[in-house]
Amino acid sequence: MSEWQPIETAPKDGKAILLYSDKWPRCAAGFWTDDRFSARPKPLWVSDFERLYGLRWQRLTQPTHWQPLPLPPPPEVK
Repeated sequence: MSEWQPIETAPKDGKAILLYSDKWPRCAAGFWTDDRFSARPKPLWVSDFERLYGLRWQRLTQPTHWQPLPLPPPPEVK
């Protein structure tokens, strides 16, 4: 498992990663987006919390740390 790293070092290629913020002390999968479909485009990190709390909340609580997603479990052998 990787260590948490500062968000400034996170990949901005749209790849899903784990995000963490001191404002919402829990982890969520997310990715970087330029939000080009918005009326007022603004680059930001997007996570599953956007679906729950809305885009305004998402913009106010940007992550402070990140780490790669863990590998998926191996397939079950039957």
